[in-house]
Amino acid sequence: MQRLIRQFSFKIVVLGAFIMAALVPANSQLTFAASPQVVGAAPATQNSIELVGKIDQTALAFNGYGYLTYISGVPAEAMFTDPVNHSEATAHFTFVTTANLTARSVIETIFVLNAAGTTTVYYNEKPKASFKDAKSFAGGTVIASGPERLQSVVNVQAPDTGILTAIGEYSQTTANPFSFNGKDYVLGNANQALRYSLTGEGKRTNKLAPNSTFVIAGYATAGG
Repeated sequence: MQRLIRQFSFKIVVLGAFIMAALVPANSQLTFAASPQVVGAAPATQNSIELVGKIDQTALAFNGYGYLTYISGVPAEAMFTDPVNHSEATAHFTFVTTANLTARSVIETIFVLNAAGTTTVYYNEKPKASFKDAKSFAGGTVIASGPERLQSVVNVQAPDTGILTAIGEYSQTTANPFSFNGKDYVLGNANQALRYSLTGEGKRTNKLAPNSTFVIAGYATAGG
C-alpha cells in the first residue's frame, strides 16, 4: 500500500511539472513584481530631503506648507515639471504641517516657540500649488506622513521682523509607493526618523493674536 501511495504521489508531481511547462513558453521566464525603490533615506551624513515653504502662525496654531526641492535617490527630472523654473507651481512633491503651540519662552529679543503636530507629504503628477492658497499644497496622493515636534527660535531684528532658526523631529508612520516614468518609488519607511533644520525670516502681522508669517528653507537628515 505505501508503495502504491509513493507511486501515485510521484505521478502527481510529474503531472504538475508537465502542466507548468506547457503553460510557460520555452523562451520566457517567470517574473515577479519588484519592490519599490526606497528614496529620501540617505545616510546620516547626507541630506535626505530639502525644502522651501512658509509657516503661518494664527494665535496658538501653526500651518506649514511648501514643496520639496530634493529627495535623495529621486532623479532630478522627477522633482519638477520645468527643469529651469523651480517653484510651487512646478513641484511634484509638496508638504503640509499642522501643529499647535506647546510652550513659549522669551528672553530679550529671543522668542522660543515649541509646537507639536503632523506632517504629510504629497505627490502631484500635475502640480497646481500656489503660495496664495495654503490648501493647494494638500492636493495629490499622500506618500508619507507622521508626527513632528518643532522648536523655533526667532531673533527679533526690527519691529515685527525676526530671523527664524528651527529644528523639527519627524517620525514617519506611513509610506505609500508612487510611480514616475513606469518605475515605483517609496519615500522613506514607516519607521524612519528625520531631523529637520530650517532657517528663514518672519513678519508679525498682528501683535495681539499674534499672527505671523515665516518664509523658510531647509533640509532633513536621518536620525532622531
